[in-house]
Amino acid sequence: MAMAEADKTPPKSARTRRSRGSTLPDSPNAIEIAMDAMAAEGQLSSPAHDLLISQNRLIHAQLTEAKLRHWVERLTLASRLFLAILAAAPVRLVILLVVSAARPRGLIVEPIRTPPDLAQRGLDGNVLSARLLDKLAAMQAETDSARSPDSYQNDWGKDLKIEFAGSGISLGQLDRWLRSKLGKETRISGELWRDAGRMMLNVRGGAEAGNTVSGSEADLDAMLQQAAESIYERTQPYRYGVYLLNNVDRDQQGAAIFTRLRASPDKTDAAWANVGLSNYYQQQGKPQDAIPALRRAIAIQPDMVIAWMNMPLVLSQLGDDEGSYRASVRLKKIMQDPVPGISRRASDMLRPYSDAWEAIQIADYPRAIASFGKTSELQDYSGIRRYAQMAMASALAAEHKPSAAAELLANIGYANDAESLAVFRYLGATTTPGWDTAAARGDWAAAFAQLDAASRPTAELPRDSVTPFRQVLLEPRLALAEAEMGRLASANERIERTSLRCYFCVRVRARVAHLSGQFVATDGWYRAATRLSPSLPFAPLEWGVSQLARGDSAAATTLCAEASSRSPTWADPLKCLGDALQMQRQFSAAIEKYEEAAERTPRWGALQIEWGKALWRSGKREDAREKFRAAATMDLSSADRAHLRKLWTVAIGQA
Repeated sequence: MAMAEADKTPPKSARTRRSRGSTLPDSPNAIEIAMDAMAAEGQLSSPAHDLLISQNRLIHAQLTEAKLRHWVERLTLASRLFLAILAAAPVRLVILLVVSAARPRGLIVEPIRTPPDLAQRGLDGNVLSARLLDKLAAMQAETDSARSPDSYQNDWGKDLKIEFAGSGISLGQLDRWLRSKLGKETRISGELWRDAGRMMLNVRGGAEAGNTVSGSEADLDAMLQQAAESIYERTQPYRYGVYLLNNVDRDQQGAAIFTRLRASPDKTDAAWANVGLSNYYQQQGKPQDAIPALRRAIAIQPDMVIAWMNMPLVLSQLGDDEGSYRASVRLKKIMQDPVPGISRRASDMLRPYSDAWEAIQIADYPRAIASFGKTSELQDYSGIRRYAQMAMASALAAEHKPSAAAELLANIGYANDAESLAVFRYLGATTTPGWDTAAARGDWAAAFAQLDAASRPTAELPRDSVTPFRQVLLEPRLALAEAEMGRLASANERIERTSLRCYFCVRVRARVAHLSGQFVATDGWYRAATRLSPSLPFAPLEWGVSQLARGDSAAATTLCAEASSRSPTWADPLKCLGDALQMQRQFSAAIEKYEEAAERTPRWGALQIEWGKALWRSGKREDAREKFRAAATMDLSSADRAHLRKLWTVAIGQA
């Protein structure tokens, strides 16, 4: 009611504004009222204009203040964080020192206490410690072992250093104290003194009592070497055994250390000790003693790659090719990348090497050549690179590429198979690339000469190692070469000295019997060979070739088909099947087998000759001439080349 009365009797000022055509403002906001007034009056100089200018200045001032407040807050936060980091730095430093101290597994050599007169002459504790450290580092560098550093309880790694004496309290002293309490560093200390005119040196590792060695002042270097070896033996027994094994004059000392280490409660050490013993027996040319040592290692660690790696090689030394192949298959199943328990360098080399070894056992020569080639390109470990090159030459020869094999041997400076003696001893290998290359060319006189040269140094081997070396590596190959040359009496005499458990030896017995015309004995020996190795393809193929030579193409087909099923990538059984089909006058089928064989071994001269003969007999004369021309550019034995000349004469005469 009061509001209604007010509307009827407005104040004088309101009546005055209304008389000028004005109305009441719609908004209580002063800025909006001023803006309406400016729009209505159209004047820049008025109270409304002054109000807007003042308001604009106020807004700018407020924005400036807000920005300053924002930066002050950020600077305050940053300063607080900085102060917090400074406050936490000591704690963080201690944490880092503790974590770092818990990891090290290095070797620290403290200054050796020395007589004052020696120190005055420059032979103070730091100098002697440095010389001791150099000798320890040299021994570790000479210890070429596949064993991974992570598998040692007391591994130094590459962290070998001298600790120099300091003064005062320092972070370095705190770090050393933490490492001594939390880490696994080996600390070496010692002293040098005189006693009755002789120098006495005692060096110890950790809290263990050290060995004291004595000598004259002139013997100081030798005394430091003795002290270094004593430390190495007590702190790194397996590595010290390997170091001794690599020094042939001291290999028996290495074997004694491995024998003692076999009883270690640590299973890893015990398993590796057995591997070390097997290596010792191999070096002694006693593979028959290496096998039990490897089996003990495998009993401790069933998937121990290095033990399974050595097993095929040692079994091949004994002529047990079937056992060697089965061990290779087992190795392939457990092989990983990287190989657990093996150093990276050894792991990188052993993987392609083991693949090549398994491939060559089943006549998969392309894969063997590729893997041996990869192995030979890697950084060497334990002489394997050299062996891979030799074995690659043997694989090339087996793939009917003797010229390529000979070129490889020339490039690596391989003189003759006398080198196989060293390979047999140290790597357990039975490769004879010189003999293999000559045999692939059909040059049996050269093959005999290769191994005849290798048979002379057998006096260098320990007496009880001569038997496996001669029985498995030398005698069967010499016997085969003599038999192929027609010296059958000598060949029979040699082969009789070989083991009946040696797969290759029994196959050579069969071949000698075949060349002697004793076919019943031939079949008996091949049958025995297939019993010795039911997995490998060599005996069935050779038996099939023997049956072909006797005109029994049906028996040859069965045997060569069996060989092909055991080695599907091998060209030789396919050629044998083609030869059997050609004997049966099934020329089209024979041509298909030759084509299939040529896909695997395209530069096999003898294959091209038989392929050409089948084409000729099927009426494809120009195709036959093409094969004869191709054969003339390939490796051929003297007999095959003479045969090719006769065929070419006929082919040209009927052109």
